[in-house]
Amino acid sequence: DMIQDFADQQGDSLVNITNNNTERILQTARDSAQKLMNIVNTLSNLQDTSTSTAAVADEILLVAQDLLVLHNDSTALPTSCKEIKERQPLSPSGYYILMALNGDGAYETYCNMGELCGSGGGWTRLAYLDMTDATQNCPS
Repeated sequence: DMIQDFADQQGDSLVNITNNNTERILQTARDSAQKLMNIVNTLSNLQDTSTSTAAVADEILLVAQDLLVLHNDSTALPTSCKEIKERQPLSPSGYYILMALNGDGAYETYCNMGELCGSGGGWTRLAYLDMTDATQNCPS
């Protein structure tokens, strides 16, 4: 009879422990799922914000270009990334609006202001070269 009571108590304790552990596991899973959803929502908002910011920046560039055309001030825009680098040596790499050499309109291009192939910055991107790949050669 005592053995049966002891076995019943142990069984009840084991069931309570299992139920408590199961509830803790479920609660942790619910909390984790909520945190993951918050992260996903935050990332979505950041993506929307960066997309919106990029769109606004593009619109500003287009407006600036239109204003330059209206004022017929074609000399205000550089014609090469090298020219930008010479005018403002601390210019960062990025997208710039350049005036065509013949003065017939402007275009947007990427300028790499860092050193490439042992030469100073002011590179205008015409194509993509992976300079970390040993099989790639510097342009000649």
